Amino acid sequence: MPVKVDDWMTSLLRELITVIRLVVADKRMLANQKYDTVREMVHTFQPKENWPYYDQVMGESFDELSYDDLREQYKKLLRSVRLQISMSRDYQGAIRHEATQVIGLLLFELIMMQAEHGAGQLMDELVEIF
Repeated sequence: MPVKVDDWMTSLLRELITVIRLVVADKRMLANQKYDTVREMVHTFQPKENWPYYDQVMGESFDELSYDDLREQYKKLLRSVRLQISMSRDYQGAIRHEATQVIGLLLFELIMMQAEHGAGQLMDELVEIF
């Protein structure tokens, strides 16, 4: 039986990367539509008792998240992915490779946001996680 490392989290990260790309491309309306899809994913894949936390963190639209909030949430997501990989006793190389690719894409997008917003400590903080 294949081992799955938090598939919903990988999908969530991919969708958030798309949202960031749309924001960087100045397509806010599309970004907010995509963000609604991400919020739906949370309600689909997370137990109902977790919804209030995600709803509070995510807000009603992407516009409600500040850069600092987004950075903090991504750091938490990265830690979660790293923890899932490290805790999986029977992980397969392909799963680890896929998770690493997603994390790499996410880091690239965060670096792009850092350049745009002039935040100085992001890379040091992300290196600490790994």
